[in-house]
Amino acid sequence: MRARARLRPGADAVVHEYVLDDGDVVRFDASAVTAPLRTLVDVARSGAVGDDVLRALAQAGRIGLDEALASIQRRPLPGRRIARRALERALSPR
Repeated sequence: MRARARLRPGADAVVHEYVLDDGDVVRFDASAVTAPLRTLVDVARSGAVGDDVLRALAQAGRIGLDEALASIQRRPLPGRRIARRALERALSPR
């Protein structure tokens, strides 16, 4: 899926642009949104949330650690090391 937003970053906004693969997008009612796996990986890459948020996202999307780590390995996104550490910490069995 290819789309381009015309956003102007302000004092409180940072704009990042990434190409989404077809499997990264799902329909939710009339809107296109990122798939649960892509959302989990993106949030983990940000390094801005705690383990509880990552666990809740993984549980809601029925995503296991192995699936999340495989997704990170498949694509050359920035923040892969941050995401891997965050997901291993949050989703590893205790």
